[in-house]
Amino acid sequence: MDEVGLGQINQLGVDVLLRRDPTYYQKVCSSVLSDCTRPYASLDPSLQRQIRGAVVSSVDATCTKSPSCPFGVDLDKAKLSIDLVASLVEANCQQVNAILKQPFRPDPDADAATATAVVATVAAGGAGPGPTYEDLWRFTLFSYHSGISCFQKSLLEVKKNGLGVNWESLQKELNCKGGDDYVNGFMDSLFAFDSYLYDPGDLLSVIAAPTIVPTRTPVPTPTVFISSSKIIVKVYIDRNGNNQPDDGEWIDAMTVQVTVSNSQPIIQRTQNGIAIFDMAGYTPNSGIDVSLPGLYRNKTFLLPENGDVIVEFKFDQPSLPTTLP
Repeated sequence: MDEVGLGQINQLGVDVLLRRDPTYYQKVCSSVLSDCTRPYASLDPSLQRQIRGAVVSSVDATCTKSPSCPFGVDLDKAKLSIDLVASLVEANCQQVNAILKQPFRPDPDADAATATAVVATVAAGGAGPGPTYEDLWRFTLFSYHSGISCFQKSLLEVKKNGLGVNWESLQKELNCKGGDDYVNGFMDSLFAFDSYLYDPGDLLSVIAAPTIVPTRTPVPTPTVFISSSKIIVKVYIDRNGNNQPDDGEWIDAMTVQVTVSNSQPIIQRTQNGIAIFDMAGYTPNSGIDVSLPGLYRNKTFLLPENGDVIVEFKFDQPSLPTTLP
């Protein structure tokens, strides 16, 4: 199917948005049909195609090369598609969440004992871990790329086989070509984004650089101070909204990076949501940058001479719909 625009949008992807966002549907429908009182899902298929076609055409930024369009792309029109891409991702996120919440129905051809065992396994969460926050993003991106129907079929196979509902299990059941490569490539690029954005050391070296004023007056040799402090990093997802970590909210295996002025970064992964960095030997008042690479979270401060520095990274529970419209 033809794909257009920066987000490689096609009619199947637009269909999800029009079904889940009645406000957007009304805005587009009024430019195509004279009567928009009926919801999109109840329209005749031919009318649905007209509306989808109008949306896809609106983000087609290709143009004939000319002085006003030197690269064959209308950049102004391309910029207008950014909001639509964001809405498409949100619609797929909502649809994925709704599918994940659907109760599992066993295969009617399976014998009673097998069906009962499968249902019990699914009810218990499967034979493996459930989806992480990143897995939910992977599910959404897969739906965006390969279609919600392919995601739903793959998820059904995962549940039938009693596997944990996570990206690792879902990849084994994918039947849509290129979906897993697209998702893994996107996430790898996302996690590596910060390394191409800026070098924290360049900025922090300004904080830590000493000012030396030449003088002829003899001065005593300065005493070299070293820090004996620790940096304790806590990472958690605040599921109950009480702004503090509770049992079951800690995020394990999260990569944490500490950069000290111009030094090489120190990297650890959280255990039970916590990573501890011993800063003994570093100079007090050095510039410190604590970050979660790829997740656009960082905090900066000056290293104290002693004591513990607590750094918390709190992730809020995503607000998602609980029922289908």
